[in-house]
Amino acid sequence: MRPSQVNVLQKSLLSQNEEQRRIAALEQQIQLSAKDFENEKIDRQSMQHQLHKVLKELRKARDQITKLETAKQPNTRFSEPSSYNSLEFERLNINDPYGPTSPSKVTNLLDESFLECPKCRAHYPTSRHRELLAHIDYCLA
Repeated sequence: MRPSQVNVLQKSLLSQNEEQRRIAALEQQIQLSAKDFENEKIDRQSMQHQLHKVLKELRKARDQITKLETAKQPNTRFSEPSSYNSLEFERLNINDPYGPTSPSKVTNLLDESFLECPKCRAHYPTSRHRELLAHIDYCLA
């Protein structure tokens, strides 16, 4: 073999080794991407399951509010949580570490906090929770 043929073979071998390394790297990237895709799919399914649980709890809370409204004021619509007495409203709330919830404190919290549609991320003041529930029913339908 002539030196030029040896040189060409060496370059060819080096090129082939480089291609094999690139192929191995690409295969590794494909495997990582496939694993990431599967993890994302599992996460999405988990989030959908959690969303359904939250919506179910939301509907239960809405039903409970409706029952309390009809028991408290059968001929008028609910306008503010301050229409409940403290004991009724505390049953609907998570325990407050700062003590019992006063109606004025609840109204202030409702004016300062917002709820969000889980699908389109539209914001609603907490005091307008009924509008959000109607929006969620429409948005997720």
